Amino acid sequence: MGVTGAARAAAFLLFFLSGAAALVYQVVWVRSLTLVFGGSHPAVTTVLAVFMAGQALGGWVFGRAADRTDRPLRLYGLLEVGIAASALGLLGLMAAYPALYVPLARGRDDCLACLTAVRVLLSGAALIVPTTLMGGTLPVLSRFASRGPEGVRAPLSFLYGLNTLGAVAGALLAGFVLLRVSTVSTTLLLAAAASAAVGLASLALQARLPGGGPPGSAPARTPAAAPAAASEAPALPTLPGRLVLWGIGIGGFCALGYEVLWTRVLAIAVGASVYGFTIMLVAFLAGIALGSKAYGALAALGGAATPGPGRAVAWFGLVQVAVGVTAFLVTASLGHLPVNAARLQGVLLGTGSFGSRVWTGFALAFLHMLVPAFFMGAAFPLAGEIHARYRGAVGRAVGEVLAVNTVGAVLGAGASGFAMIHLF
Repeated sequence: MGVTGAARAAAFLLFFLSGAAALVYQVVWVRSLTLVFGGSHPAVTTVLAVFMAGQALGGWVFGRAADRTDRPLRLYGLLEVGIAASALGLLGLMAAYPALYVPLARGRDDCLACLTAVRVLLSGAALIVPTTLMGGTLPVLSRFASRGPEGVRAPLSFLYGLNTLGAVAGALLAGFVLLRVSTVSTTLLLAAAASAAVGLASLALQARLPGGGPPGSAPARTPAAAPAAASEAPALPTLPGRLVLWGIGIGGFCALGYEVLWTRVLAIAVGASVYGFTIMLVAFLAGIALGSKAYGALAALGGAATPGPGRAVAWFGLVQVAVGVTAFLVTASLGHLPVNAARLQGVLLGTGSFGSRVWTGFALAFLHMLVPAFFMGAAFPLAGEIHARYRGAVGRAVGEVLAVNTVGAVLGAGASGFAMIHLF
């Protein structure tokens, strides 16, 4: 394997570890903050919404920064070191929050808006820095791994899928191993150590690259040179380009709406504990990872040629239709959840033991969530490829797609968790 292949393989491994650490953080922070705020559905939704809002901000800000640097792996390393440092700083805040939250929330049990405002304020103060840094990692590493907008398809689908597989591993590790055998503080310290190691390894790897730049890529383009570079790929009309960006935002809105509502219903059978939360998160993320990887593999089988703009946009539309159809079928099947849960527990020799409940929960979550999440996972790299061609820049395009998708997800989680459940 040459220098280029070795550098990319090392960066991909680091991104897998980064995804694992990110989900350890998420599981730990959700658990810690809901111990302060209470384990109600609005409290959990608030923490998740703030977590995702920070990632949207990071994608938007650092996506632009990625296109202005000729050392993207160095920027990625600094982001990971910053995540580790800010995560360590959270330990002190978590210890102080019970004393802060109780007087602010006292006497406001009947005012959901008041409690939500306090939770958003405290969650934002705690999570905004590390989650913003997390949001910058995908666009920055996409800039490192791709040779330009016309070559973003394979690296983006691979990176997004690999990072999500890392997230699956991190969620399982945190929910079923670390939090069972160690304290929350120890688990958080291990995740911070992993982020710091990933950051330092990335900085060392960047220093070893010839000329300091990404392997096989040209130096960062100046604004004057960007239009010429973008013209290497088939032009994408303005309206379809904007519609795809809106589409990925609406897709994020629906995706988190599905996840919140399905999780609420599945919790009847899977349980509302940290184990139940982890099981449903793993099922959803596994589908997204498989969908992203499948899109990359399908694109590779189709050859290296970049498809025409109309064909790419049509594929994006078909994927969204597939998400809607499968989500409808899943929602319709939830009416049979109690019967299916009893049957599965019987098949799994259900004796009421912890193991049988866990495996029943995994089976139910995967049966309901995997297929819709698969198509959601394919939609993201497809939208990123289309938008990179429209923008003529990798980092900015991936960052914008990530930001719009995540803002949609925040709104979807809020609308379903705070409005739809109460109205309908």
